[in-house]
Amino acid sequence: MKKKIILICIAVLGIGLLIGGAVLSFSAPSSEKKNPKNPSGELKDIQTEEVTKDEITKYIELLYSDDVTVEKVEKFTGSDVGSEMLFIGKDSYLREMPSKKIMNTYKLDEYREKQDIYVSNVEKLMRDNLDYQLGEYIVSEEGDIVQEFRYRTYYYQLYLGDLNEIMNRLMPNVFTNYSEMLVRDLTEEELAKMYQLKVKALEIMNDYINNYVNNNEVVSFDLIYKKDNNKILQDYFSLLMQLNGSFYQNVSFQTPEEEQAMISNRTTRVQEMIQTAISNQTLDMTNPLQLKK
Repeated sequence: MKKKIILICIAVLGIGLLIGGAVLSFSAPSSEKKNPKNPSGELKDIQTEEVTKDEITKYIELLYSDDVTVEKVEKFTGSDVGSEMLFIGKDSYLREMPSKKIMNTYKLDEYREKQDIYVSNVEKLMRDNLDYQLGEYIVSEEGDIVQEFRYRTYYYQLYLGDLNEIMNRLMPNVFTNYSEMLVRDLTEEELAKMYQLKVKALEIMNDYINNYVNNNEVVSFDLIYKKDNNKILQDYFSLLMQLNGSFYQNVSFQTPEEEQAMISNRTTRVQEMIQTAISNQTLDMTNPLQLKK
């Protein structure tokens, strides 16, 4: 866990994710692809429909596997990938934890065990909620490949934004120097508390994870392949953002009014979650880091 980035991420992520759809769609270079029998052939001879289907299948299997890592996804996409972009695996934001030294010093084993339970619950729903189909495979007049991709996935970015909003709202009850922490590196004790706070937010959210199941919103995305000197430029980074839920209507907006409505809806949801947690004694505002027994 990075000493400063984590806190800033939590403070900003709720709003930052809302604009993901507007800024994160672009083509990223992959590793070089060559056809040994026809190294200078047309793109359609290299990136055939069968090759495209096989690559996409392997990519999605990687993204939803237990052993997915940032390094593996970066190798596949050719782009930098942050932990908040991954939705499964040890490198995902949900599974991040402090160093072993901090975990041992502050005796955080109970939090690690609870984190594993709550995150595993979300990961199961994400796998169960995945549904995708490959549509038309088209060779454009310019010689590019366009592969239609239709999908329905868990509303992960909506879930993640609500999780971080819960943390934001509880943070002043945990840290008396909250605003000052935003502009400096965190101490080991503060990193330990930040981790405890995330696990507590996961605990509160655990009662609501089924609310983020996507039952009927299907999105269509055109995955584009371009050839440049025997290199294939593909859009697998954007496909990652599609699958993690960054382009659903509930986290993207076109106008300031839509942005405000989304922020308002999140505020209402999170307030209700916190009030319910207080009422059923899941959350004690005098000791907000304490896990329920």
